[in-house]
Amino acid sequence: MPPPLDQPLANQCILVVEDMPDELRLLAHTLGDAGARVLTAVDGTDALRLARLMRPDAVVMDVRLPPPDGFLVCRALLAQPESVELPVVFISGLRDVPAKLAAFAAGGRDYLTKPFSDAELIARVALHAQLGRRIRAGQPDAGMPRWLSQCVQRLRVALAEPPSLELLAQEVGSTVHGIQEGFRAYLGTTPAAFVREARMSEAVRQLHETATPVAEVGAALGYPNPANFATAFKERFGVSPRQHRQGSKTCQEPAGPIA
Repeated sequence: MPPPLDQPLANQCILVVEDMPDELRLLAHTLGDAGARVLTAVDGTDALRLARLMRPDAVVMDVRLPPPDGFLVCRALLAQPESVELPVVFISGLRDVPAKLAAFAAGGRDYLTKPFSDAELIARVALHAQLGRRIRAGQPDAGMPRWLSQCVQRLRVALAEPPSLELLAQEVGSTVHGIQEGFRAYLGTTPAAFVREARMSEAVRQLHETATPVAEVGAALGYPNPANFATAFKERFGVSPRQHRQGSKTCQEPAGPIA
């Protein structure tokens, strides 16, 4: 069953890591109101312990934590076999490019700069939590109606030139309205927004894992104009594709695991 529209984080367990008590309470309240079961930690050691014991669906973590900082905690989380695919959403008042590059290089899936709206926080966390749960379960479209799973798969393999909703509806035996409602109910987004996010996710993967030129990465994902690709990428992540790739290459591994 899809989560209620007014509680997009229903049935999701979210770990919040924040050392400032007032901000921790506010984040926990916001995510809890969206239906999440919220776990809280004030430092990296507590975060690692809770991640091992409770297996959360996503982590919301401040960059500035008592040593070790959020970047080292993220790397330590992703080094654990049970949380290697755990999505980490960083939050920070740091708006500079080096901070964002360090967050992505550490393995973070997203980066929100303060101040941000409750709606944006919930939407970002819901997206990463739901997709992360399906990836870890090995069932990318678990729980969806078959026709909606077909829509998702069809869009995933045609990111450069996605079919129109009219054509998609004909292919899966639904309607344009049905597809729009299905995406909203099961994925908490629209088909167009899903395609944009899928393009950005695939761009990040290729920038990290391949040596394909940036312009070719963009063209293969529906951005034949390199400037348009760079603009869309920077709007989403706060850094350019080249900066993102360079940040991941120059990232140094942590000295050792956090006890």
